[in-house]
Amino acid sequence: METFGTYLINLLSQFAGGRGELGNELVRFGLGAFFWVILFAAARTRNREFPAQREKLLLWGFMAGFIREALMFVVFSLIILGYVDPTRIHAFYPPAEHALLMISVVVVSAAFLQYILDNQRLAMRYMNIGLASIAVSYLATFFWWERYIIDHPMSKFGQVWCDWVFHILGCLLIAYAISRIIKKPGWICRVVGLALLLFFLNEFLKLIDLSLRERYESILAPIRHGFHLTAILLLAYVYWKEQRIERRRLEKQVLEISDLEKRQIGQDLHDGVIQQLTGISFFAELLTKKIKQGVLPEPGECGEMIDHLRDTIAQARAISKGLYPIELERADLQAGIEELMQKKSRLYGIPCVFRCRSEISDCSIETTMHIYRILQEAISNAARHSGAGEIIVEMYPKDDQMVFEILDNGSGVDLQAIREGMGMQTMRYRASLIQADLTINKRDGGGTCVRLICPLKSRETS
Repeated sequence: METFGTYLINLLSQFAGGRGELGNELVRFGLGAFFWVILFAAARTRNREFPAQREKLLLWGFMAGFIREALMFVVFSLIILGYVDPTRIHAFYPPAEHALLMISVVVVSAAFLQYILDNQRLAMRYMNIGLASIAVSYLATFFWWERYIIDHPMSKFGQVWCDWVFHILGCLLIAYAISRIIKKPGWICRVVGLALLLFFLNEFLKLIDLSLRERYESILAPIRHGFHLTAILLLAYVYWKEQRIERRRLEKQVLEISDLEKRQIGQDLHDGVIQQLTGISFFAELLTKKIKQGVLPEPGECGEMIDHLRDTIAQARAISKGLYPIELERADLQAGIEELMQKKSRLYGIPCVFRCRSEISDCSIETTMHIYRILQEAISNAARHSGAGEIIVEMYPKDDQMVFEILDNGSGVDLQAIREGMGMQTMRYRASLIQADLTINKRDGGGTCVRLICPLKSRETS
């Protein structure tokens, strides 16, 4: 009867490998590859929305991690299927998989060092030294191991000095990153520090295993590999947590903007419609007094009162249309955009062109309103900040999606400032509500391109 500890190790090995059948290793590398792909997708999405040095480095780090896991998954699959001789392939993959693992950890560490410490010079120096050390270690071990394994086909990588080199180097590089990150306060420092600590323990436990001549490998290996997989999940938690924080911040900003709009509407009503109605009320009282005195009002006086009423109706209609364009009540987005372009052209004194290659069908009023408001904000930003001589809005289908592009020919804008501004944050929040993808980038020929990709149905037009 096995002990509880043995039961836990056996259970862990089903996911983390290290003992039992080779199929357990497939699960371990398959899970690792899946986790790295999820991280890569998250970093790619974030980099499209907010291009930054952290995301660019993380993309490379996550890719290196995925390649390592995928490589090992393929190697073990070929061995299990009997397509390759394990002794022959063993001459090639150990140095490569160790190097790829260390590259992923070093690049990820450098990305968070730069982000958390706000010190790009230190992060780049750390990454360059780390990558150079890994390259030297790989070249030194690969050629030596390739010759050695031919003469000693039953030998293992962990039984020679090569394995020591990678794990000692890994411990040193990861320990340095941990020592710098944990000095800073904040949840992200704690989570990233814990993830790096698990990567460190993966390397350190292997050194202990090597010093014991791998007599306890069946116990230490599942634990080490479990630490490795958990560390990747913690990095995924960072993105999940940041997304939650970002969403709460956006919701708060939307509420603030809503309050600001309500105050503006109240001010417009007070300064315009209410003042007009007050004047009309006073004028009506004068006419009433005349009638009571038996004096009929002059036709000109009644006409003047009618003119005031018409002006008041026009002001009320303008305020109402600003709140909710009448075209959107029919979910007629195309008509709403055309009128918006005309209005912006008159307001800013620059040509605003709308090019439509399709019509939207089966679109809810709520979705139509969010798209309209996003375009409205993007056009205003282009007109106010880019110095553009022309603004173009293009609407066209792409696969099962509808693409909206707001293009200007201006001198360009500060993308970082725009992305961090309240207007852009609100646009991103609206886009998230309709499961749309919103990006802003510089155009190759000059100017800026804001692209909104929505999962909508379209109908081609001639």
